[in-house]
Amino acid sequence: MNPDLNYKVTNLISGCINKRFDIATCIDVLEYMSPDDISTFISQIANLVINDGYLILTVPHKVKPVRNNHYQYFSLKDLESLLAPQFDIVECIPFDKQSEILTALEIALGGHGKHFIINSPFIVNTLWKVYQRRYLYADSESNCRRIAVVCRR
Repeated sequence: MNPDLNYKVTNLISGCINKRFDIATCIDVLEYMSPDDISTFISQIANLVINDGYLILTVPHKVKPVRNNHYQYFSLKDLESLLAPQFDIVECIPFDKQSEILTALEIALGGHGKHFIINSPFIVNTLWKVYQRRYLYADSESNCRRIAVVCRR
């Protein structure tokens, strides 16, 4: 879809990238990493971000039970501890509000790692509006299933 973009896959723990970026994103990655590798991974990301640059990171929150293919989930305190040597957290956004209704809907639609397709624009738009209005943002960290942080180098 983006023929003019150059995509590159690199192991940040053992690889080396000779570029610096204004912003790095780490969307739902840390939970898949061995706890022994996370500090090195964060340090390598810090090496890629310019001074005063940003890291945007999301992870599942600790209130959720850890899935089989994940090592761990995180709280804001955990993230502050991990990121503090290289980044300052400037914003924390608890999101994906916990809800029995939302969990039941996910299961009914094939959630938890299975894919599904809804072709009706009306149904897709209606579900998105309901999710956005009622479930996207949580009122507190204790009531979220995921957490996002914006950090500055």
